[in-house]
Amino acid sequence: MRKKLIQLIITFSFFFSFDVFAKSNIEVCAAPQTYSALENIKKYTKVHFETFYGSSDELLSIISNQKKRCHIIISEDEKIPVIMLKSNKTEFSNIKRLVRSPLILWSKDENAIDDKLNFLKKKKIKSLVYPKASLSTVGYAASKIISQRNFPSEFLKGKIFRTDHEYAAFSLVDNQNVQAGFMTKPVVMKDGKIEGSYYIFPYDKYDPIFYYVTLNNEEKSNRISTLYAELSTSSKVITSFVLAGFDSLD
Repeated sequence: MRKKLIQLIITFSFFFSFDVFAKSNIEVCAAPQTYSALENIKKYTKVHFETFYGSSDELLSIISNQKKRCHIIISEDEKIPVIMLKSNKTEFSNIKRLVRSPLILWSKDENAIDDKLNFLKKKKIKSLVYPKASLSTVGYAASKIISQRNFPSEFLKGKIFRTDHEYAAFSLVDNQNVQAGFMTKPVVMKDGKIEGSYYIFPYDKYDPIFYYVTLNNEEKSNRISTLYAELSTSSKVITSFVLAGFDSLD
């Protein structure tokens, strides 16, 4: 009797352990700009997942050094999927463009910026900030805008500041240490609204800021594949991103 009981316990433990393993957490590692969208998407996906948010450099370091399990990566930098492809951590078929992010000029002052760039002609902006072009896609796009003739910024000489990343630019404007700054719409959108004033630059004025979703091949399961398929193809997922300030690829 005792022997049978031990066998039953061992059998139950095996199946319980297998079930726990099969249902272990799936980690989606993503750019912080996707926070609002992903936290909403979590509520309805067929497969539950956890999230980790980090800059492009942080995500790349984690993936390269295997510091953390990142089953699916959502990044604003195509460098990450390209490096993963070269290091055999993914396949070309498992890299998808997901959405794109509008570039805006934003001020906490609701009267500072209008939708016809009159604020530049009237020299209403007293200081400006944007991420460094060499460190981010947003900074590169902003530098392209500033260099164009229809964006007169000579009067801001000595009052244009550069930060290492987009959120540092946001912080300076949000705390009103700088009057206006270049950033993407999802960074400033909250509950479907943007406080202050802003101008959305047409897409033909700068190189598009795409977001990519990439499947990490190093750990495979049906649940991971199911989640990746939903994140990369679901219209409901795209709608969640749009509501968070992104634009669809259409």
